[in-house]
Amino acid sequence: MVSSLPHSAPTVPAFVTASDDKTARIWDIHLRKEVANLNGHTGKVHSANFSPDGLRIVTCVERSYRAYLGHLKTQPLQKTQKAASSKDTR
Repeated sequence: MVSSLPHSAPTVPAFVTASDDKTARIWDIHLRKEVANLNGHTGKVHSANFSPDGLRIVTCVERSYRAYLGHLKTQPLQKTQKAASSKDTR
């Protein structure tokens, strides 16, 4: 089940979905197909969204997040950060 479907940045012809299957997926609006699968999350992905400039994606799982840096047209997305549990950030 898809739990989040935000609009992308105006400069990116794509959207990102968050799902119960522990993935976030990037979909190309013009091609009408999935272009990337951001897997490896430890639980249901509650939300996912592009940064305003369209160069980053952040995904959120129960008590952690991942940030991905890249651009769909020029370079692959690379995972840049994963937060520990919320008790580590207190």
